[in-house]
Amino acid sequence: MALNGTGFRHDFITKLINYYILLCARNSMSQINQAIPRLEQAFKMLDCVVPTKYPNALVTSAEDKQYHVNYVDETCECPDHQFRQVKCKHIWACQLKLKAQEMPQV
Repeated sequence: MALNGTGFRHDFITKLINYYILLCARNSMSQINQAIPRLEQAFKMLDCVVPTKYPNALVTSAEDKQYHVNYVDETCECPDHQFRQVKCKHIWACQLKLKAQEMPQV
């Protein structure tokens, strides 16, 4: 299944819409406004997510930096998460990929 570009599958879009509705229900508007740009960036990174040992993944950024992500505890080594304590694009990318296809539990 193609995860970005024009190859989105209908079931993935449906899952994504449901995920966004859940996001809205659980968070304030300011949290949602912070999340939207990170979500947009996360879509571009879906192919850069490599699952490691459950519940972790390695995400390579556009700058070729690699970050270890725990997508269950929502932690990441990147400066955005470390200093701002927000859900960064790397965490979003892992969770979106997990929604699109089951990440193997190695």
